[in-house]
Amino acid sequence: MEERKGIISGFFLLMIVILLFYAYSSKISTAMMSLFENSGWLTSIIASYPLLIIIVLSFLFSLFTSFFYKICIDKETLAKIKASKEESKILRGKMSEYKNDPQKLAALQKEMMEKSMASMSAPFKIMFSKKFILLVTMPSICFLWFIVGPLYRAAEVGYMIKWGFKLPIFGIGGGWLFCIILFSFIFTPIVKKILKSEI
Repeated sequence: MEERKGIISGFFLLMIVILLFYAYSSKISTAMMSLFENSGWLTSIIASYPLLIIIVLSFLFSLFTSFFYKICIDKETLAKIKASKEESKILRGKMSEYKNDPQKLAALQKEMMEKSMASMSAPFKIMFSKKFILLVTMPSICFLWFIVGPLYRAAEVGYMIKWGFKLPIFGIGGGWLFCIILFSFIFTPIVKKILKSEI
């Protein structure tokens, strides 16, 4: 019950942050873009190496989020995740033993599903925690929207990845935001292994 309350309060805090961000983002973004347009050397570097800079930023972004993700995990949650993983291994072994017993197998599968759901809820608990929102979510949104976005618009960088046909929402290719999300998904598992993150 306490975990659910924590996730709900974290979710509402995130919604407040998004609403405030939406209310003031346009003015700040325009001001930052004007500032970057006047710094020719910075926009020329972005224009020359747009994809390379996004790849480097994506790696640093993955490193930043994974590091604080590890910090935000409390010992109790971590212990639960470890216990759940161990129990899942034991259950998988039992399932192979009782593969010819449908009734027993169904009971083990149900238990396995419950353990999986418990493991899956742990990352959401961390992501919607107040600590994670204040240390990671808010700085990430501000950095991407008020620094990276205006920089790439000032440098007049369009699509960096083109797939040759039109997709709904995305269009004919991926811009700076699409690329940073894509490369962050690629780098995050690698960074987690480097940091020896449990989840």
